[in-house]
Amino acid sequence: MIQAPLQEVTEANRPGDTLGAIHQSINSHMRAMWVIVEDEPDVLVYSKFFSTDRLNVRSSSIKKRKSCKNVEKIVDTILHENYDKIIGIRDRDSIDFLPAYTLKKNVFLTDQRDIEMQMLKTNGVVLLLKQKDSGIEQKIENVKPLARAIGCYRIFNDIKEFGYSFNKKLKIGRFRDDKAHVLKQGALVELDSSFFEGRTEQDRNDFDNLKDVCDLKDFALVCNGHDFLALLDCLATIPHLKEFLPQCYDIESFKQSALYSDLKDWADRNNVSLFEGT
Repeated sequence: MIQAPLQEVTEANRPGDTLGAIHQSINSHMRAMWVIVEDEPDVLVYSKFFSTDRLNVRSSSIKKRKSCKNVEKIVDTILHENYDKIIGIRDRDSIDFLPAYTLKKNVFLTDQRDIEMQMLKTNGVVLLLKQKDSGIEQKIENVKPLARAIGCYRIFNDIKEFGYSFNKKLKIGRFRDDKAHVLKQGALVELDSSFFEGRTEQDRNDFDNLKDVCDLKDFALVCNGHDFLALLDCLATIPHLKEFLPQCYDIESFKQSALYSDLKDWADRNNVSLFEGT
């Protein structure tokens, strides 16, 4: 089956934000199926798996802002309007560190912290990366400790609503030496100092406790995928790694995930054809 052109799964040629587009469709009595994902890169990853002639894959755009919370908000809003042909897919993010979190109806989670880490944890994907860079497996191992450490700060910042801006205060580029193609482990000291500036001893103790929990988790549940790829890109010899990775993630790789099983189970229960060929 011919895939829908790229422009059909982007925001550029669609009316308003995603909620507006769904309401417009409902009001015109079009019984379309909607799949809401976080951002445009997620649209590109997931849309190739779905029956694009029968459903719409859209980002979580609300007033030009996109997030995992917007995925949940859009799905919840539409369900409460008695329209049930909608599901959402969001990254796990820090959910595993929030015991009080309740999964929202018709919202599904990535197996790992985000879709980037889910792709990197797939054997078939790594094998394809290895064709481009024979040393990629060792380079992934070399990235893990630094990406895990940064991930702990990100998780703490999220669940404690700490308000630290990584983009403004310490961008991921500070951890790379692109000329020498090595990672700058010393930048962690700078991150720690900046992160806890003006904070309390209790904040530090809470962070240390969280770090102990993070140490027990698989790296793919702790590392932020965007960070991991930015660090790996410094070491790897794969051009445009960020763009190449999703190309390696095919339907057979996706079928290995719990996310695929959860989506397939929902589709079977609701008599919905989500995937190509079903």
